[in-house]
Amino acid sequence: MPALIGAVLVVVAFETGHLGAGIVWASVMLVFLIRMVAVTLDLNAPTALRTGDLP
Repeated sequence: MPALIGAVLVVVAFETGHLGAGIVWASVMLVFLIRMVAVTLDLNAPTALRTGDLP
């Protein structure tokens, strides 16, 4: 999810003509910050439920 958020930010900046080194580095820092908060708080994306017998 953090990488998706960063990618969307870069694409939106590119499409609006505001893409520059500052936006790219801000995206990198945002992705890093989100990931570090997630690791610190032990947050994970939900996983699909497994049904049936395990092999």
